[in-house]
Amino acid sequence: MEIRFAQLQCSSSSVMMNIDDWLIESQQSWGVFSTEGDVGEMLGQLLTQAVDDKTLAYCGQITGADPSRVAFVSLQQQQQLLEDILEQDDSESLGYTDPKTTVFRVIYDQCHDNNLTHQLLQQLDLTHLSQSSFSQLSTGEGRRVMLARALATKAPFLVLDEPYAGLDVEHRSTLTTFLEQLSHTMQMLVVVSREEDMPQWIEKIALFNQGKLDSVMSKDQWINHPVIHQLTAQSGQQSEELLALIRRHRHSAKFADPVFELHDGRVAYSDKVIFSGVNWRIDNGVHWQVKGQTVVVKVPY
Repeated sequence: MEIRFAQLQCSSSSVMMNIDDWLIESQQSWGVFSTEGDVGEMLGQLLTQAVDDKTLAYCGQITGADPSRVAFVSLQQQQQLLEDILEQDDSESLGYTDPKTTVFRVIYDQCHDNNLTHQLLQQLDLTHLSQSSFSQLSTGEGRRVMLARALATKAPFLVLDEPYAGLDVEHRSTLTTFLEQLSHTMQMLVVVSREEDMPQWIEKIALFNQGKLDSVMSKDQWINHPVIHQLTAQSGQQSEELLALIRRHRHSAKFADPVFELHDGRVAYSDKVIFSGVNWRIDNGVHWQVKGQTVVVKVPY
């Protein structure tokens, strides 16, 4: 699919996006780098024509895009699906039916193909969650379901906005491998805000600066771009400043022991146990590192 943006101006309540001229040639996959605004969300909505006039307005030209052949994955789309499912489940519960919308159903409803659904569940490490409620998933689990759901449409063009958001280290690695394999059979537009999230297999990159398409370049040009050197320098400086701050204040604050203590700790939400049987004590001046799968639990006060 060949897509061209020309003299495009798009605005939401919080940001404006400008593209003077940008050509995505047929079979090309692109990386998009933007640290400000909702560029990925805007691009996805424009290419799928999922534009809400109340929240997004645009003028200019987009030629060559076929919304029926574009799939889109973003955190905002994930949140919207969650809200729709919760509303649907509430409605079903009034009729005394099972209100649980499972992961399997979320994917299957896009293709009505059992074999494809099971294949996607396996490829994205979701088989063990197939009968779990979508509304009870973590952000990272839901992220993988959204990708499977998009692929179930068999659309040849895929827009991914911050695909690594919410994923733990293990699933970031497997997703990277999966997307690289996928790039051989479909076009992709991968939008990231962190340099380290830019896929290695991407050959063309569009750089946005404060919502405006600043430049387009090859991967080699991107690696040597001043923006990358600036980000690397900033990261190194921030790391050094943080280490200096830690050294400066090391053991300066005295607290009674223990600072923190947990006996037979257990955390769960709904019917899903996050951890149990945890005994942990942190004494003053002792530094800990926590490793393992990333789990975020919101505890009401």
